[in-house]
Amino acid sequence: MKQNTRYFKNCLGVFQGGGCKALSFVGAYKESVERGVFFSRVAGTSAGSVIAALISAGATPEDLEQIVLKTNFNSFKHIPDPKIKSGGDNWESGILSWGTAKHRSIACFMKNLGIFSSIKIEEWIENELRALLEIDDSQKVTFSNLNIPLHVVATEIGGTKPVVWSSETTPDASVAYAVRCSCTIPVYFQPVDLKYVDGGIVSNLPSFVLNNNYSGSFEKILCFTFEPGNPLIDIKANESSPDSSRDHSTSIENYLKNLITATIDGSAYIQTELQKNLHVVEIGRLPLGTVDFDKINQASMQEMFDAGAKATERFFSSEITNIPGNRGLKSILATEPEALNHIVREEISQGDEVVFSLKSTRYVYKIFPSLLHWRMSGAKLIFLTHPVRNDLQSEKRQHELFRRLVLKGLGANIVEVNSLPFEAVLFRKKGLAGTTIVFDEDRTDNKGASFGVRYDKTYDSFAINSMYFELSNHA
Repeated sequence: MKQNTRYFKNCLGVFQGGGCKALSFVGAYKESVERGVFFSRVAGTSAGSVIAALISAGATPEDLEQIVLKTNFNSFKHIPDPKIKSGGDNWESGILSWGTAKHRSIACFMKNLGIFSSIKIEEWIENELRALLEIDDSQKVTFSNLNIPLHVVATEIGGTKPVVWSSETTPDASVAYAVRCSCTIPVYFQPVDLKYVDGGIVSNLPSFVLNNNYSGSFEKILCFTFEPGNPLIDIKANESSPDSSRDHSTSIENYLKNLITATIDGSAYIQTELQKNLHVVEIGRLPLGTVDFDKINQASMQEMFDAGAKATERFFSSEITNIPGNRGLKSILATEPEALNHIVREEISQGDEVVFSLKSTRYVYKIFPSLLHWRMSGAKLIFLTHPVRNDLQSEKRQHELFRRLVLKGLGANIVEVNSLPFEAVLFRKKGLAGTTIVFDEDRTDNKGASFGVRYDKTYDSFAINSMYFELSNHA
C-alpha cells in the first residue's frame, strides 16, 4: 500500500512545457492523486498547459489516460493557414514543387512561418473540455467555467513579457484558444493570429504566476519538469555519418528539431534555480522528444506514463528529503503559511479529535481538503467560534455564514461562544494530547516575528492538556 503524502496534501501545481514529452504527466498526475495530493491552482506552459487545463476542468487520472489513448496526435499536424505567410510570392511554384518531403517542410516553414497550423489543437482541447464540464457546443469554454483556477502562459511576438491568461484576469477568455497559443511551437507551428507562439520561449516553467501571487496561502508549489537533454547529440551524429555530405536536409531537420527542444526546454532550469519555494518532480530520459508526434503509439505512450509515475513515486517515497531547510521540531511559526502547513500535515485517523478555537472560520477555505480528509478518516471536528456579527461588511458576513454551512455539511460540531481564552488548533489522538498550534493574538497576515507557536505532544503534553481543559470549560 502506498504511503500518503504528508507535506503536499494541498499545494499549487505547475506543469512544464515539452510537446510530446508531456504525455509523461499523465502517469505523474495519477501517482500524485494516489498519494493524496490536491491542487488548489494549476499553471502550465505549452503542452503542460494542456494537462493543467484538463485537470482544472475536473479530469481524473483515468480521464486523462483515456483522453490521451484515444487521441490521434498526428491530426494536430494540420495544413498551414495560407493567410499566414512570410511575404514571398514564388515559393509554391519553386522549392515547394521539388525535392524531398524534408525539403518541402523547410520551404513550407519559410513560406508560411511554420510547417503546420495549430488550429486542430484548439478544436481538440475545446471538445475535451466541453465533455468534462458537460457544456454544449453553443458556447466556448471560458476560464470562469473551470473547477480549479488555471493559469496559461504564451509568448507574444515582439513583446517583452509573457502573456498570461487566468481565471482571475481573463475569466471570459477561451481556454482552448489560450492553450493553443501556449502550445504553438515556433517553426513547427505557425504563430496564432501572427501574434502568439509557445510560452516556453519566455517561461517554460510558469511557477512565477503562482509564486508571486498565491504562495502566501500555500507553503508548497509542486512542479513537474523534465531532465535536461543534450540537443547537440543528433546533429553531431549526422555530421559524422557517411551520408552527411550527400544529404544535408537530415542535418538541417535535426538542427531545427533540436533548436525547438532547446528553446522550449532551456528556460526551465534557470527558473527553478532563480525561484524559491519550488519542489520539483524531475522526469528522466523519455522515449519521445518534443515534436515526435509520428512516434506516438500505444507502446510509447505506456512508456511515457510509466516514466512519469516512477519519477513521482521516487519523489514521494523520499519526500522528507525534498523539503529544503527542514529543521525538525520547531516552536516559533513566523508566517500564516507556516502555521497552516503544520496543521494540514497532521495524520488523523478513526476516533481522533480536532478542536478549533478561532474567532472566525476564515481558515476553512485554505485547509478544506484536510478537513474533508479528516472527516472521511472518521475524525471528529469541533469548532469553537464567536457568533457571526451583524455589523460585519456584507461580503465578509456572507463568507462567514457560508463557511459555517460548509462545516455543518462536513458534520463538524460548531459551538458559538462570546469569548475564547486563546486561538488555537488542538489535536487529540486516542484521547491523548497531540500537536497544538496556538496563534499569536496580535498576528497579521504579513510576515512578522511570530504568527504562532507549535506545542509538541512529546515535550509539552502538560501545557496542551491544560489548554484542552480550559477550552472544555468554554464549550
